[in-house]
Formats: sequence, structure tokens, C-alpha cells
Amino acid sequence: MHFALLGPLEVSRDGGRVGLGPAKQRLLLAALLRRPSETVPTAALTVALWGDDPPASAAANLRTYVRGLRTALGDGAPWDGVARTPGGYLLRVEPGQRDVDVFEEAAAGGP
Repeated sequence: MHFALLGPLEVSRDGGRVGLGPAKQRLLLAALLRRPSETVPTAALTVALWGDDPPASAAANLRTYVRGLRTALGDGAPWDGVARTPGGYLLRVEPGQRDVDVFEEAAAGGP
């Protein structure tokens, strides 16, 4: 799986582009990708999706978006790379899966 963050948010798997679903689901992915393989607190995800005025249904909606993201990234089957942790969620990302990491590594190498 490859996560493109430089430019429009895109995910590819096996050479094909992954459909990421609705805007809030894409925002969730972006928030998780900002802190790869780290727990992102539920409160921070809520702010990322709804700002300072979340709906009363925010917790349930967040769970729905997580489920949708797991299905999208799993090609229709639940993918275990999005995990519930105490206090939040994390997206398991391997080295080199985010384009920004590849770019930073290349830039650090210099000419």
C-alpha cells in the first residue's frame, strides 16, 4: 500500500488507486497519516473531522468512518491496519509507504 500526501491525498494498492469514500473518511485518513503508527486521540480526530462544534453523534460517526476506511483500504474486506487503541486510533504504516517519507529520505541524502 502506498499513501500519497504530497498533492491530493491518494492511496494505491497493487498498482491500482483505492477509492477512499466520503470527505470525512478521507479527512480521517489524512489525520491518521499525519502521525503514522501512533495513536491519534479520539478528541483530536473529532476536531479534525468537525472542528470545535462536533455533532452529538460524533463518536458514532467516527466509528462509522473508521469501519468505512478499513473496508476501503482492505479492498472490500475489513483491513486490520487501522486499529482501535486506548484513547484513539492508529494507522499502521511501514517505512516507505508514505510519499512524504520517501521525499524526506531523498532530501536528507542530498546531491
